Amino acid sequence: MYAAASRTGMSPGSYAAHVAVAAARQELLVLPVADRDRPLIDTTWARIATRLIDAAGIAPLGDVEACRWIALRHARDHIHLVATLARQDGRIPEMHGNWYRMRETCDRIEAELALLLTWLPRS
Repeated sequence: MYAAASRTGMSPGSYAAHVAVAAARQELLVLPVADRDRPLIDTTWARIATRLIDAAGIAPLGDVEACRWIALRHARDHIHLVATLARQDGRIPEMHGNWYRMRETCDRIEAELALLLTWLPRS
């Protein structure tokens, strides 16, 4: 699984974030077809999305004032996460270091779901 995060614009006027999250695909990892990740069901993708949005600091679990977000699944092997970058209480979410937290979460999810590792372990 890999997450490619981008923030729509980096100026103070940026109000949205977009993250693409995908299971391992042959064309991206140069692996034989048998080594690709199995298809994930909608409820699994929903749990993955929630964990990544939490890790990103966009909508921490249990925070009713967090940013609003959606997950879009239009293909069997990936989802897109789109979020506002304005919390319900008017504050800006704390996202410093979010890429690293999201990567660590992807690592944990890959291990828990027995998915292909897409990041080289640290030595």
